[in-house]
Parts: sequence; structure tokens; C-alpha cells
Amino acid sequence: MTLRYRDYLRVWETGYGRSDGWDVEQDGRAIAFLDEPRFEDMFWISYRLTPTAADVALRERLLTEAFWKGDPSSDLVFRSRATGLVAEHAFPAGQPFVAPARLNMRALYIAVRHPLPWDWIVLSVRRLMRRSRRVS
Repeated sequence: MTLRYRDYLRVWETGYGRSDGWDVEQDGRAIAFLDEPRFEDMFWISYRLTPTAADVALRERLLTEAFWKGDPSSDLVFRSRATGLVAEHAFPAGQPFVAPARLNMRALYIAVRHPLPWDWIVLSVRRLMRRSRRVS
């Protein structure tokens, strides 16, 4: 997939997709929502897990370690709500929950290049424009 410049800007503005949350999809359907990212340890970020599946049994399983152990990420897709892009290499920790309904993940981000110096200028101008719109 070829990204447009505005896609890069949105990825960077949302902390590589982290700040606006993630839809967890299975077989093309959203089954859970991850939000409220919190740094846990080097490379590990935990998210509040909110099951959204229509199937009650699946919603309950999502809150168990058994669902996330092994390799569940092989059939799950983590899609950024900010950009609609997929985190290609995301996976849960071996001990997936750091607290009830708080899932510890690694590599849950959109992999794009880092901003170059002129990109930082564009990002700063966009941030100033958003602030000025809120004030007026």
C-alpha cells in the first residue's frame, strides 16, 4: 500500500496510531477495541481491552489469558482507528494481562519512516492551526 503524505502526518500525529486506539479484528469483523495506551516496560505498552463482539462467549473469552496465549495474533488484525492501517507485527505478551482487562502488547504501531526535519515543521504548523481553531 502506498501512503500519501497526509497519511504519514496522521500516523505521526497519533503516535504511530497509538493515541486513537485499535480495532481488533477477526475474520474481517471487529471483536474488541484497545485504547488508553500506557507504557509498561521497554517495548511493551498496555491497552484497555473492551470486547465488542456480538458473540457473548467470544466477549468473555477475550478477557481470558487462554485466548491470548499461544499465537492468537496469527488470525487477528490490529487496525488503527486513526488511519485504518494495520499494525503488521503486533503480538501480546506471554503474560498478556498487566491488570484485569489491560492487555500488554508489543509492536502495536504503524511502521512508517520517522519524520524528517521539514516534516516536523509541517507537524508544528498543523498543531498551531488546530489550536487556533479551538480558540476562535
